[in-house]
Amino acid sequence: MTPERARPLAHRVPESRAALRRGTVKQREIRFTPMPPGQTERAIELLAGLEYLIVSGGPHPHGITVTYDLVDYSFQGLERALRNLGYHLDNALHCKIVRALVYFSEKTQLRKLMEPARYTARRT
Repeated sequence: MTPERARPLAHRVPESRAALRRGTVKQREIRFTPMPPGQTERAIELLAGLEYLIVSGGPHPHGITVTYDLVDYSFQGLERALRNLGYHLDNALHCKIVRALVYFSEKTQLRKLMEPARYTARRT
């Protein structure tokens, strides 16, 4: 994989981020449509070249499992980049619901990681 092809897949967070908290490592499944054939294998090969991203075959025959840190990548960014490269993702109702929930939860968690901690007055 060339750096030019990998660049759109990366979702880097600015270095001025607050101290990292636990729970930012995510393991997600990306499902593809059965047609065109061979998408799964090509996607594994493509994503395996990215730094800080672990890719393997998924439990579904047309899916892959990706493990990443939310500080480095987002599920939405990975899927968007795959779509832009011509991959066809599964758009079944179940996949759409899971996708929307994951997008929302990752965006919220990333926003909370970036904002400073709020201090509240303690009553004695």
